[in-house]
Amino acid sequence: MKKSEIKDKPLAVSEIFYTIQGEGPDLGKPIIFIRLIGCNLSCNFCDTAYTWNWEGDNFIHNDVRKYSKDSETVWMTVDQIMQELKKVDPNRSTNLVVITGGNPLIHQKAPEFKQLLIELHRKSYDIEMEDNGTIAPDGYISEELGISLYHITPKLANSGLAESVRDRSTAMLRYVNISRDPNCRVVFKYVISTPGDFAEVCVLVKKYNIPRESVWMMPEGISLEETMRNSKWLIERCIEVGFNFTPRLHIMIWGNERGV
Repeated sequence: MKKSEIKDKPLAVSEIFYTIQGEGPDLGKPIIFIRLIGCNLSCNFCDTAYTWNWEGDNFIHNDVRKYSKDSETVWMTVDQIMQELKKVDPNRSTNLVVITGGNPLIHQKAPEFKQLLIELHRKSYDIEMEDNGTIAPDGYISEELGISLYHITPKLANSGLAESVRDRSTAMLRYVNISRDPNCRVVFKYVISTPGDFAEVCVLVKKYNIPRESVWMMPEGISLEETMRNSKWLIERCIEVGFNFTPRLHIMIWGNERGV
């Protein structure tokens, strides 16, 4: 396939927006999000269910709302995506771009997905990837394109998913291995609502030998009140065991609003 043909094939995009990073080690930094459509999981508390919870599907979600796949999907070529980046950040105020979803790695076999990463790299963007830790990145992603940071958000029992679905050892071990590369950062971010969730994370950290400095705990909630209620005790527990704590700043400021 010719390069021009690859670039002309569209990707299923949910939204592209310029904001600040709301969680993790880049908290507060200006950043562009490219959110793709689709996920291989169906967490009951997902705050981006508009990327996968379609009308006619039988997924169970805390919010009973369903979404139209046709209405939510914007088919964009790589060139169109790159033009949109200029539109949302005309002054090139940031070099940080996060590819997110859903789970963007469900698209990694598509030539146009690879071409998007190549174009971002060519334009000197620092590329970060955000996924749920159930799909290992292909070699071209982890070895050729220099992803600067992986945001891995493994799901716990509080997601409503069976352990066999949400805990994939092959993928997790791959990310832990990548985390030991001095040229690449990997953070494992967990959404926590109860002490039982915290205990579950401790088991997983031991199971996969995840470096404690790579573990970030986030309070569950879709409002300022919820996140603050879950923050105080969570911070205290993080201090006890040496995990990082991160607020979800975007939720605290804007609530469950999209495009922020």
